[in-house]
Amino acid sequence: MRVVLSVGVAVAASGCTTPYEGRYDFYEGWRKAEVKRIEPFDKLAPHQIPRCESAPTPRATVGTTWAIVRYRAGRRSREVAVPVTPSEDYRVGELVYVNVSECARQVQRRAAAS
Repeated sequence: MRVVLSVGVAVAASGCTTPYEGRYDFYEGWRKAEVKRIEPFDKLAPHQIPRCESAPTPRATVGTTWAIVRYRAGRRSREVAVPVTPSEDYRVGELVYVNVSECARQVQRRAAAS
């Protein structure tokens, strides 16, 4: 009886913390998102620019490309900007994961079935 109860508790506890694709953990800031636009830094809205000590300086952002991604936060949708390189070739409408808890935001492509 104890073994069955222990297994049941372990399964219930781990069910809420399963990372997306086994590596993008919700509790570490990863969210499912969609690429809405690809823009140069100087076209970003002020609320989309990361605000923190390590935020990029205007000089460091000249000529950089950013993906504007939309993710769900409770009942609301939010948009954030994430720096990308041209070689990454993100496209509008592409499904991605975005880490919204880090100042140096990251974006990763989702596997086809997620």
